Amino acid sequence: MSYKINKTNGTLLVELTDGIIDITSTDITLVGRNYKGFGEAFNENFVKIIENFASTSAPSNPLTGQLWFDTSENRLKIYDGTSFKTSGSPAVSPTQPNNLVSGDLWIDNAANKLYFYDGTDIVLVGPEYTTTQGKTGLEAVTMVDTSNQNRTVLAMYVGGVLAGIYSRFAFTPATDYVILPYASGREIKIGFNPTVVSDFKWQGTAASAESLTNSSGDSFTTADFIRTNERDTSNVLVNQEMEGALFVKGDAGIAVGYGDTEYAALKTIDNGTTTAIELKQLNYDFAIRVPQGNDFIEAFTLDTSAARVGIYQSTPTVALDVTGAGKFTGDLTVGGNLTIDGTTTTVNTATMTIDDPNIELGSTVSPTDTTANNGGITLKGTTDKTINWVQSTGNWTFNQNVDLIQGKEFRIENAQVLSKIKLGDTVATANGLTSIGTLGSLTVTGDVNLGSISANGALSITAGGLITIDSQRITGVAAPTIAADATNKEYVDTEIATISIPLILDITGFTSPDAQGVASGPINDVKAVLESISPASAAREGSVAKIHCTSYGVTTVTGINVTVTTDSTGTLQKSLIAVDSNGTQNESVIQDIAAANTASGSMSLSPTRYTMTFTVTSSVWAHNTTASYP
Repeated sequence: MSYKINKTNGTLLVELTDGIIDITSTDITLVGRNYKGFGEAFNENFVKIIENFASTSAPSNPLTGQLWFDTSENRLKIYDGTSFKTSGSPAVSPTQPNNLVSGDLWIDNAANKLYFYDGTDIVLVGPEYTTTQGKTGLEAVTMVDTSNQNRTVLAMYVGGVLAGIYSRFAFTPATDYVILPYASGREIKIGFNPTVVSDFKWQGTAASAESLTNSSGDSFTTADFIRTNERDTSNVLVNQEMEGALFVKGDAGIAVGYGDTEYAALKTIDNGTTTAIELKQLNYDFAIRVPQGNDFIEAFTLDTSAARVGIYQSTPTVALDVTGAGKFTGDLTVGGNLTIDGTTTTVNTATMTIDDPNIELGSTVSPTDTTANNGGITLKGTTDKTINWVQSTGNWTFNQNVDLIQGKEFRIENAQVLSKIKLGDTVATANGLTSIGTLGSLTVTGDVNLGSISANGALSITAGGLITIDSQRITGVAAPTIAADATNKEYVDTEIATISIPLILDITGFTSPDAQGVASGPINDVKAVLESISPASAAREGSVAKIHCTSYGVTTVTGINVTVTTDSTGTLQKSLIAVDSNGTQNESVIQDIAAANTASGSMSLSPTRYTMTFTVTSSVWAHNTTASYP
């Protein structure tokens, strides 16, 4: 009978069948009843339990509460139902373990620091410095003075080096109790005693140094002075203020600059007759800035390197570069060329006079027909009146009529082309005419070339002789409706394509894709025969082939007669052999029967017949249907 193995909580772990072992339910081997060789499994179970499954990898089938000694970390771990957790000693690793629980300790052996986990955060116990930082912080030390009295002091270390000693008492340490590199024989005073006095400074403000006192005993704080480098908490320089004016006597003026370099000065020159702003550094710009939002823009810019002035133009490109609108209330005379860059030039005058006899339009840096396209003149009105040159046509285009006054005419190469009443005598052809009205007569002395002939009714052509097409095609012939109608190639090809290709085929033995008479039958084999006879690539799209298929798949044989050999009396010829019966008695049994190699009978063939239909689709024979034939 089977064993029912239960866990400590009473739940069934596994029902162990007789004669087998179970190595998957737990990490020890469970032995069933009457299992042969159970001793080895039992002993190995004891070994595993004693060594707590010691291995570099965790047991694969743990139970809650199971112990495992992780040989890769040399730590004992316990399975909590989800994963193995470290138990007992603190975890030692250069990185924080991922499986810490509340109360666990972790030693960072890379930084030599001890941490404990409170269930939420990892908390440093100490030391606060790392091994690479060196000993840093305060250390309580007992020193002995020259009178052999113990003195408790605080030694301050930074980066492994003694920075100084705090003491409540003044004393001289005995030679054997000097904390190096503190000088031997040097007195320790009340307060902080730096190791190196010459380099030591207190950074900050002492109470007695918060103001300056003059000879009269008057105190002045920092608020009474103008600072040169006062900065706020964001390290931004603080503007300084004065209640009175700043008067600089002499011609040195007020200088401004950056660092130790003077860039400009506001001063009087020419014995005080002129006030000037002098720029001290060539190639450094001078600007007057005005606020704009949270920033500033240059309202006036002097480019000293290029001798250019910009008004609201921080990078002037010419001697005077102005950004924005300009206005002159008087006359403006331009001594050089005038270039206007913009989209619209407006001249509000009663009369515009231009001395030059020629006006150029489209005068770009590299004029082309593309840049000249749609250029011309526009006269504003209720609708625009335009004269434009159009690249696509190569012509001047007028969007209004052109009316010549009395006596004027259109000329080409000074020859009349068109007047009010007639075409010019030089006009020899009119290829574009589509209608010339009603002609009383028309005489043609040369050949007539007709592009097309159309008639609202029937068109009859009668000729006294042959009508010669001169080896040209006739197109547009409709499909015929009566026997006497001419026809087109498409109609002939379609009619030929609709004639089915008939084929009779014995498919006995064909099997691809199916056995004969099963499902759709041996389509691929039949298609291969059809393709060899009539390739689909040479046939018209939609051509049809119908194949009558016959298969002799079933054959019935009846009345088979086998000829055997007999003796002169008609007895069947056979041979006997003696065998033992019960070990004591010989018995004769038939060993062989003689027969002639002849047989006779009748056979009946049962054919299966059906018709397959294929159609040419995309230059390939495609199977359509298979229909049984009685």
